[in-house]
Amino acid sequence: GRLVPRDLAIAGFQNTKYALLSRPTLTSIDVPVYDIGAVSMRLLTKLMNQKDVDNIRIILPHYIVKRQSTN
Repeated sequence: GRLVPRDLAIAGFQNTKYALLSRPTLTSIDVPVYDIGAVSMRLLTKLMNQKDVDNIRIILPHYIVKRQSTN
């Protein structure tokens, strides 16, 4: 078999509470889920009101939460 993180590094996404329950604990990308929803609703509202939203790029902050599953 392979050992984490010695042979294989593993990372997850969304940094849920389950990342802390695994052994070894899971490195994860933490994304602002609430902000993603809020921005999405603002854009949807503009579209529903027939306002211009083309060529839009929104970058929200994200973080790597390093734990035991990566070196």
